[in-house]
Amino acid sequence: MFHLFPHKTRKVAPKIVHNLSTNLDGRNFKYKFVQSPAAHSVRLRVSMQKGLEIIVPRRFHLDHAQEIVEEHQDWIIKQLHKLEQKKQLRDAHQLQDGAQMTVLGQPHTIKIIELPKGKKPFVKRVQKLEFSDDSAAVAGHEFHVYCDGTMKQAKAALEKYLRKIAEKYFAKHTATMAQEMGVTFNNITVRGQKTRWGSCTREKNLNFNWRLIMLPLPVAESVVIHELAHTIHMNHSKAFYGLVERFCPDYRKLQKHLHNPQFLV
Repeated sequence: MFHLFPHKTRKVAPKIVHNLSTNLDGRNFKYKFVQSPAAHSVRLRVSMQKGLEIIVPRRFHLDHAQEIVEEHQDWIIKQLHKLEQKKQLRDAHQLQDGAQMTVLGQPHTIKIIELPKGKKPFVKRVQKLEFSDDSAAVAGHEFHVYCDGTMKQAKAALEKYLRKIAEKYFAKHTATMAQEMGVTFNNITVRGQKTRWGSCTREKNLNFNWRLIMLPLPVAESVVIHELAHTIHMNHSKAFYGLVERFCPDYRKLQKHLHNPQFLV
């Protein structure tokens, strides 16, 4: 006869997190000293969300914190500088009133204008003029984003507007480029893929990422050529790249702009 007993789960000691600060490289900064039962050795970690964390086994006393900081100060300083640069880059690409963005090769300034409650958000593209005694000249371009004032609605309205610009651009430019290359295609779809800039199906349907219009124009054009070349070669063979480079000699150089771009929307 068997007797069944409830399984006893082993209690795991919780992490103990200490919020500390120290002087390093002539500056005062905060960090977390984490005593973890899962840690078997000292581990340092730097992230955008939590900053510097020093993770140690539970047996490590708080008195060792400053000692660890001083022992790894060169690495810490280097990583914190990298983190600051990332934060600056992120802040520079936050959608806000006065932010700058480039669309189809032209710089634009974002103006966020609050609408009365209940009004539908929309966007207008405005030319900024400079007047002289007897004439006026275009001094710049602006996107006026009319919304409830929140960044969520501003982003949604601006993305909807930019998708329409992208649809017109790819419809026109792809047709022109296809004629020049002597190829044909069927349908064009503009999407917001997270990992792809473009694609081509066996039915010669082309898909383009709408965010391409915020990259330098030659880069967007190179993606169009790339996908049109797939209507002939459904691979990345020498023949495929030969066709691409025939119409875009700087293709490999332009590809570098497709890695880790920063966008407002």
